[in-house]
Amino acid sequence: MTNALVWLRFLKNTSREASTEVAKSLLRPAALLVTVGAGQLLPGVLLLIVLAGMHGAGQEYALSTLAGCAAILGGASQKAEILLRAGYLRGIALDQYNDAP
Repeated sequence: MTNALVWLRFLKNTSREASTEVAKSLLRPAALLVTVGAGQLLPGVLLLIVLAGMHGAGQEYALSTLAGCAAILGGASQKAEILLRAGYLRGIALDQYNDAP
């Protein structure tokens, strides 16, 4: 849950700076839904259900697995949004270090 708050704070600060194009892509509703909703809030809610015992018999494993998968999905989505959507990719030039004749 703390990561969701830090992420939203980062997006709020990014939108104030000159990099508004970056903020626009990161603030898309679909991106926020996957990153914050499915990746941050859903795992927390599922784990609270497991800890509170508000589930059927034998569902702890399934709920915990689903929470873990959702957290991984949210983390991967967060990284993909920063790298791919926000345009932080840079070309890699290997020829400049080539010592071959």
